[in-house]
Parts: sequence; structure tokens; C-alpha cells
Amino acid sequence: MPTIDLNLFIKAPTQYTNVPFNSYANFDGINLGVSSGGLYQVCCGDSDDDSNIDSYFEIVKTDFGIHNPKRLRYVYVGFRSDEDLTLTVQTDTSVAKSYTLKANKNGQQRSRVTIDRGAKGRYWSIKIANKTGYDFSIDFIHVLPIVLSEGFK
Repeated sequence: MPTIDLNLFIKAPTQYTNVPFNSYANFDGINLGVSSGGLYQVCCGDSDDDSNIDSYFEIVKTDFGIHNPKRLRYVYVGFRSDEDLTLTVQTDTSVAKSYTLKANKNGQQRSRVTIDRGAKGRYWSIKIANKTGYDFSIDFIHVLPIVLSEGFK
């Protein structure tokens, strides 16, 4: 059953899938989930019953405020992760293509990904995912678009 959690402080939603809970509570600063099997603490750890917790987020499909078709030359991502992440881009006219965000050091870091020149379109989606259930956070995503003429095929 999907669950949506809204962080009221930063006004950011998170959707959880494949969780069996029918009720949630925060008691004395501890997040709890309730199911027919009992009461569980939800929030902590990198695994769930020894299974990786796969996570990703995807920004809404956008034209970056530019109506023309475009290519992306680079995507810059500021992130914190001890392991590599996967960056996937897709346009309204191309198939999804995945790239690796290399985690080169502990702590906050920046990565630049060169996007395949064959991908072009007006609308773009960007997805970032972990690979084996580890924790990560994203500080920024910047893109360098190359604007094409309206008649470009």
C-alpha cells in the first residue's frame, strides 16, 4: 500500500511503496507504523528485514521554461553519498538513458555528467536512484541546455 509523508518544515512529500502499515504515529519523536502484525519503528537503518531499501526521486517533466526542443550538454548534481548513484534522463521523444554519479569522497560532492548528444526534445525528466539501498541526499541539480530551432528534427 503506498504511503505519502509530508515534511511540513520544508514542504516536501515522500512516497513509500510496499509498506504494510494501515496507521502511522509519531510518539515522543519516534515514527511508528501499525499493521495487523504489530507496531514497528519506521525511520531507521539501511535495510528492511535484510532487504535493501531502494529509493529514488524524479523531478516533474519540464521544458526548463524554454519552448524550443533542446539537448542537455551536462547535468551537474551536488550530492552526499558513500556509494555511486544512478542518474536517468529521458525526453518526450527519446528512450531513457542512465549514467553513473561517481561518489569520489565522503561528504558533500559535485558530479558533472555528459549527456548523450542523441537525446533531444522539449520536455525532460531527471531521475536519481541509489543502487543497493544506501542513504543519499541531493543538494542541487543544474543543467546546461543547448536550445535548438523549432524545426530541428
